[in-house]
Amino acid sequence: MFNAATSIILGDGATARFWTNDWLPAGPICHWAPVVFASVPSRRRRRCVRDALANRQWTRDVSGATSATFITQFLRVWEMVDGTQLQQDVPDKLVWNLTTDGVYSSSSAYRAFFHGRVQMLGAAELWATAAPPKVKFFFWLALHRRLWTTARRRRHGLQANDDCVLCSQEPETADHLFAACVFTRELWHRLLQRVGFQFLCPNGDADSVNWWLASRREISSGFRKGI
Repeated sequence: MFNAATSIILGDGATARFWTNDWLPAGPICHWAPVVFASVPSRRRRRCVRDALANRQWTRDVSGATSATFITQFLRVWEMVDGTQLQQDVPDKLVWNLTTDGVYSSSSAYRAFFHGRVQMLGAAELWATAAPPKVKFFFWLALHRRLWTTARRRRHGLQANDDCVLCSQEPETADHLFAACVFTRELWHRLLQRVGFQFLCPNGDADSVNWWLASRREISSGFRKGI
């Protein structure tokens, strides 16, 4: 992760590692010349660029390989590094590739660890509510469909039936419990009527998360934290 997120602007070559750091335009030599790198003894893989380029010392680091692939990669390394000019008294600079200014930030590293993830519907809105932490955690489990409703307990073989304990008409899923149950809908109506939002009451086939998100959009921003 660190190697993928960093690169080096070469200065005097005293800290950049010749074989493993990203100091060439093509990237670390160990990535694009793996056969050559495999022939380098482990004790020499930490050699810095300055020492490796001095009198082409890097050519003495490789040994024991004479295949066509090795020769091809060896010549490419030679072509890429030969003629490299170091800047005396200018230290190598480590650049963080995940920010525009090249400076490390913990937030950019955190985002990189979760790159490609799928955003859970309702997660951002949940943490923006004014509900107590235990309520947020309860609803977080609901978003993940991890509440131990009767339907889930039956699915895991923990009980014989999955009837809703409030209406005894349908299986007790999270969506049914929060938005579709006739008992729940009556409760929502009485609660929302007190604040003039009875038009937000769910219908009988409402998906609890989508209904909740749609309800938030129906009211002014000043009330959304309370929904």
